[in-house]
Amino acid sequence: MKQSVEVELAGQRLVIRTDEGPAYVQELAEYVDAQLKQLAGNAGRSTLNVQRIALLVAIAMADELFREKDLHRRFREQITAKLQALDAALGEHTRRIEAIEPPPAKEATKDGESASLAGAPAAAPE
Repeated sequence: MKQSVEVELAGQRLVIRTDEGPAYVQELAEYVDAQLKQLAGNAGRSTLNVQRIALLVAIAMADELFREKDLHRRFREQITAKLQALDAALGEHTRRIEAIEPPPAKEATKDGESASLAGAPAAAPE
C-alpha cells in the first residue's frame, strides 16, 4: 500500500508516494541531500543553481550505480568460475575413489546365476 512520506531536499519539502517505509525514504533523501550539499560546497561561489547541481548529483549517482553493478557482475563471474572448478574437482575425486574401490563380489544363486555381494572379496575366475 502506497503511503506519503515528506522529505526535504536542497531546502525544498517534497512529498513522495511509496511502498517503502518512511525511514528508508528518509535515508534516501538524506543521502541525496548530502550529495547536493557536497557539490554545492565544492562549487563555492560559482553560478551553479540547484537544478544544475541536481543534474551533476544524478550523473555522480548513476556512475556509482554503474560501478556497483559492474563490481556485482564480476563477483558473480568469480563465484561461478569457483563453483565450476569445485564441481570439476569433486567429479575428479569421485572418479578416483571409484577407480580404487573393488567391484562388488558375485555369489552363485540357486539357479546357477551370479549375484553381487557388497563388501565380499572378488572370486578368482575359473
